[in-house]
Order: sequence, then structure tokens, then C-alpha cells
Amino acid sequence: MTIYTAAYSSLRVIRIKKFFHVSNSVSKKVFLTYFVSALIIIIVIGLASYQIANHSIVQKVQESSQQTVKQTNEKLDMRLDLVQKLTLQLQMDPALQRDLRLLAKESHSFSYEYFEAKKRIDATLYNAKFTLPMIVSIRILPVSTQSTETWMDKFFRKNGKEVWIDSEEIDLMIKEQNNRFGIGRLWNDIDSYEALGILLVELNGELLKKDLQSIKARESNHVYILNTNGEIIQSSNNGTEDVGDIVHWWSNSPLAKPTAERDGFFVGKNESGDSSLYMYSKSSITGWMLVNQIPLNTLLNDTNHIWWITLLMVLFATLISVGLGMILVRIIAKPLAELSGLMEAGEKGDLSVRAVIRTNDEIGMVGLRFNRMIEKITILMEKSFYTAQLEAQINSEAEHRQIADLLNTSTIEISAAYEVQDIYRLALNHLHPFIEFDRAEVWRWINNEPVIKTSVVDASQNYASEPILSKPYISQLYQEWDSSKRWLYLENSYMDHKPILIIPYMLKANVEGFVVLTPCQAEMPSDSKLEVIFTLITHTSTAVERAKIYDEMRELATRDGLTGILNRRYFFERTEQEIIKCRIDHRPLSLILFDIDHFKKFNDQYGHLAGDHVLQKVALLISSTLRQSDLFARYGGEEFVILLPDCSFEACLQLTEIIRAEIERLEITYNGSRMSVTSSFGLTTYEDGLPLMEFIQRADDALYRAKSAGRNCTSY
Repeated sequence: MTIYTAAYSSLRVIRIKKFFHVSNSVSKKVFLTYFVSALIIIIVIGLASYQIANHSIVQKVQESSQQTVKQTNEKLDMRLDLVQKLTLQLQMDPALQRDLRLLAKESHSFSYEYFEAKKRIDATLYNAKFTLPMIVSIRILPVSTQSTETWMDKFFRKNGKEVWIDSEEIDLMIKEQNNRFGIGRLWNDIDSYEALGILLVELNGELLKKDLQSIKARESNHVYILNTNGEIIQSSNNGTEDVGDIVHWWSNSPLAKPTAERDGFFVGKNESGDSSLYMYSKSSITGWMLVNQIPLNTLLNDTNHIWWITLLMVLFATLISVGLGMILVRIIAKPLAELSGLMEAGEKGDLSVRAVIRTNDEIGMVGLRFNRMIEKITILMEKSFYTAQLEAQINSEAEHRQIADLLNTSTIEISAAYEVQDIYRLALNHLHPFIEFDRAEVWRWINNEPVIKTSVVDASQNYASEPILSKPYISQLYQEWDSSKRWLYLENSYMDHKPILIIPYMLKANVEGFVVLTPCQAEMPSDSKLEVIFTLITHTSTAVERAKIYDEMRELATRDGLTGILNRRYFFERTEQEIIKCRIDHRPLSLILFDIDHFKKFNDQYGHLAGDHVLQKVALLISSTLRQSDLFARYGGEEFVILLPDCSFEACLQLTEIIRAEIERLEITYNGSRMSVTSSFGLTTYEDGLPLMEFIQRADDALYRAKSAGRNCTSY
């Protein structure tokens, strides 16, 4: 950097180079950014304006010239239409028809009538010649069907319609004057349609040339009348291209295509290779094209003054932008330099500096905010002690909020569990965020003795082989525990000299058990954490009691109050589920329905309590005989029902006979009276698609048949 500075100082270049070379000055950056942006915008706008002006001029010239060409073409069509109507009028003249027939008939005799007819025809044609100034001559040519002339073939193909021709097509026209062209018709006999001759009208093209000259707005313009082959019929120029020549640009123009529009324009190359604008209009009379060729360079030369005006505007705008940029730099640079010095002083520790506010703009607002910032920094430094306290308070509140969130999440998950063992497992698992421990166990006081309900090792929830505390120690602790005590922390226990934390398991201010932990850290947890742990365990005890109540209610809802087996409603619910499993897994499902024979005699002879005793004994006997997966329920009164999943018909029949024999051998004693019991059985096996009630009805029908057969038997 030093070498660069020395080299730069030795050059002593002009100040403008030094100005643009400085890159660490905000004012220079602002000026350069403003100047370059303004210059680019000015140049872009200038070029766009120049291009728009050029395009506008070309478009206006094109529209004006196109309209002129179209109007001139319509004017020419009006003139040629008069000539066309004259030829049609001569063709349809009855007197000329008679004279032509006479000439054709007397062509070899040269009689008096022949010469008279010829004289009348010449007189008529001579008079017709002077009706229009364009007509040079009117002649009737003999016809020859054997002629090989192409122009003769045109007349025969048109068969009496007008044919427009130029002097190059027919030898009989005067070729010395290039501005000649004509119109002809095949003269047919009106009655016999026999060709009598060819009516040929030769026209003076000089009159058309004057119209073409009127279109030319510049000497460089070329105006043509072209036939359908691109040959020149008439031209406004002398010397460069003659009548009969094909214009050089014809083959590459849209006019050579049969789909060319009637009026239009296109851009093409002229004989010099320069671009030209071609406006054209097609004659509705002859089918020829009137074309006005305007070189584009002549149009663009007319717009050179626009370029100079645009250039002057760009230069003037550039000078203005330079002046405005210098003013902008002066307005911004000085206040920024002052603010920079003040900030540097403040950075070094001088908090007494203040900015002078001169304006209300952005720079003034920066100075104002700088002053306020310095004042706030001063106040904050004076109150640094209070700031530290505030941060500590915020951290403490955040920690309490985090603990509250964890406690809330834990209580929600524990409250959602309805199995006692799940509640214990969740409680121990949720203790880890509050205290890290190696082992944990839950003791409950049941039937006047402590029972360990859950014992785990670390967070893996693996069950421990040995308890942390012995059963006698827990019993003594239970007897001596003060209900007001919330925890007990043993620093050096007999267990490997590890600390032990004991939290009471409280329910309605009574100790129901203990949660015993072995913390990983030797230090005693803080009181706030212990309070949280105590709260969580207390909530756990409430959740356990709620789960017990839920189990009791579920038991009451699904069990028969007299026999203790399943009730009818729950049996139906479970049977629906087993039928679905049977359908999915394609497994057998059997049903046994039975009742106690002559059950009414037990009630009548021994009393209803004796009948209830019989039902209880029978239910106890059957329950001990069935599998754990079988469903046994009281169906109603003395009727019972058994559902046997994964049991075929043969196995069901064998089991039924075993149950029947067991009931028959059962001896029941009530109030000194011995009673014997027999039962009748009906069984069935499930078939796919069978409704539940029909499934049970089949077993009921089989039971009815067993009763009809004498009871104490099985039917299916």
C-alpha cells in the first residue's frame, strides 16, 4: 500500500482523477452513483426518443404514401374503366356486327357492299378514337385459329372478355414509343358466336406517367406499374429500367405470391442493395400493381436533425446532473464528516460529545438519534449493577417457566394413563428432567404391609433385581413418618455410600407409600426442585386412585353382579369383535348356549337365595374349566353362553360333553340340603356372513331341541 501511495503522489495527476480514485469517501460514492445512474438514464431515454422519432417518421411516410398510391390507383382504374366500357360498347354495336359479318362474307369478292361496310367501320372507329384522350388508335385485326402467337391465344381464351396487353406482347403495336399499351377483345358474332375479328385499342402511356410523377415526393423515389409477371408496364423514371423489363426485386417480394393482398407494403432491397420501403396497390381493372419505392436512407437522412437535438439534450442533461451531484455531495458530505468525527470520539470513550442538529432531514435525524444513543449509553453504564440483577431475574423466570412447562407436560401425560403400572412408569420417567438418578422404586402400603410396585434401573426402565431399601426399613419409615414432612434425603446410606432421596406418596394428607431414588449427584437437590418432585409424585398418587376407580367402574360395567362372570351386554360387544377377527383370519368360532334344568324347583322348594347359590356354583365350575381366551357370560336368568375362539365343531362338542358331565357330578349343599343339578346344551359353529343374532339363535334352537329330547343332553 505504501508503494502504491508513493507512486500515486509522484504522478501529480489532475484533481478529477484523484477525486474518482478515492473509494473510502461516502460523498464520492454518492456522487459517482448518482452521476453514473443519471447518465445511463439520460442516454437510454435519448436513444429511445431518437428511435421512437425515427419510427414515427417512417410510419407517417408509409401511411401517407400508401394512401396516395391507393388513391392514384383508383384514379387510374377510373380511366381504364372508361376505355374498357368503350370497347364493350363497340363490341355490342349491332351496326358494326352487320358490317363485320359482311366483310367476313365478301372478303374475297371486294364488292361495293364490302367497301361500303369497310368505310362505315373505319368511320365508327375513327370517331370512337377521339372520345377519350388516352386512345392512340383503334383497329380490328383478322383472326386466325391456326396462329401460334401467344397474344392471339390470350384473346381466344378470354372469349370476348377484355385482354390488357403491353407493346412487348403484340407486334402490331407501335414499339418505338415505350409508353404504349392496349386493351383488346375477341369480336364474336352475337348470333353464331363465330369470331369475326379482334378489337385492339392502343393507349398512350404518357398520360399515366404524369399520374405516376405526381406520386413521387423525392427524386430518389421510383414509381412503377407492373403486370402479374413483374414486368414494367409504366415507370416514372427514364433510363435505368425500361418498359418490359422485370424489376430485380420481384422474385423476393410478396407480390410474386398469389396470396398477395390488394393493398399493402413491405421492406426489401433495391438495385443498390440498400433497404427500401415498397407501397403497392392492385388494380381491380387490369390486375396490375402500382408500386411506390422509397429508399429508407433518404427517410433516415431527414431525421439527422433529431439525432443532433437528442445529443444536445443528453449533453445538457449531463451538465445539469453534474451540477446537482456536486450540490448533493456538499449537502451530504459535510454533516456526515462531522458525525463520523463525533462517533469516533464516542468510540474512544468520550460520552460528552453531542451532534449539532441543523436540519430536519435524514442526516439531522441520524444526529438526533446519535445524541439519544449517547445519553442512553450513559444511563445504562450508570445502571450496570441493576442490569445484572435484571438479567439474573430474567434467567430465573425463564428457568421457572421451563420447569412449569415440563411439570405441565408430565401431569398431562400421567393424567391420560388409566393403567396403574403405566402411571408409575410415566411418573419415574418424567422425574429425569428434574433429577438424574441411577435407580428408582415405588412402594405402596397394601393390607398393612409395604409392597414394591415398580423398581427400575436408570432411564432405560429396566427392572432392578434387588430393592434399594428393605421391606422392614420401609415399614418402620411408614410408622414414624410425619405427614407434614415432604422428603427425606440420606447423604451416606448403607448402599455403596450413595445418597438416597425418599418422597412420600400422599393421598388426602395421608401417606400411602414412598418413591425411593438414588440420585447421580452427591449434592442435595435444591428446595425448588424437591418441591416440583413432590408435586409430581402427589399428582401421580391422585392419578393412581383415579385409575383404580376406573378399573372398578369398568368391572361393574362388564360383570354380572351375582355370578361375577361377563354380563350379556359386554358379551355381545366382545362377540362382535371376535366375529370380525374370525372373518379376517379365517379361524373357527363356536358358541355354546345352556341353562339349568328345572331351575324353578330350586326357587320354589329351597327359596330364591338357594337358586342364586346354584347359579354361583355352576358359574364357578365352568370358569375353572374354560381357557383364558374363552368368553363366559350370563345370558339371562338360568341361561349361560360360552364363546370359543379357535375352536372347531368337534372340539366344541367334546368340551360341551365334559361340561355337562361336570355339572351332573356337581354336589351343592345349601342350609343342610343337598341338591343335584343337570343342564341342557345347544351348540353351533359360525359360518361366514352370518349376523350375530342369527348365530346365537341357531344355538338357542339347538338348546330347545335338547330340552325337547328330555334335558341333560346336547343338541346342535
